[in-house]
Amino acid sequence: MLTVLEKRWPLISILLLIVLLASLLIWHSIARTASIAMLVLGPGMAIVIIIRRQSQFHRASNIDRTAMLHHIFFEVLGLLLAIALAILLSQVAAGVAVPLLGSGLVSTVILMIAVVLLGLGAAWLVKVTWGRWTKAQ
Repeated sequence: MLTVLEKRWPLISILLLIVLLASLLIWHSIARTASIAMLVLGPGMAIVIIIRRQSQFHRASNIDRTAMLHHIFFEVLGLLLAIALAILLSQVAAGVAVPLLGSGLVSTVILMIAVVLLGLGAAWLVKVTWGRWTKAQ
């Protein structure tokens, strides 16, 4: 069951994001529920995948239990750091772009694209720097 969910998670995540965006435009009554579901399911599933992958390494006798817990801790901490950095950069971008662009539909789309690119950049930055730091230990 978890393997099937893990294989299809990118598609499920994209569909949930589309439902969230549609709920903001069409179904205002479910927008809050959809946003809470995305905020819980996104990082929650990422943490489940991290734990599952590390437990598979442990069961294959590649690592011991202490190393498994060490890897889980630092991977989850890196994930949370990437999320926090993406949120911070998105807020800065919104604070700078809204006074410059205004509040129209085109400016909202431009801001959404910029926020997605900043989120990807934050994830890449954390992956590179966090990966170097954890490998040095």
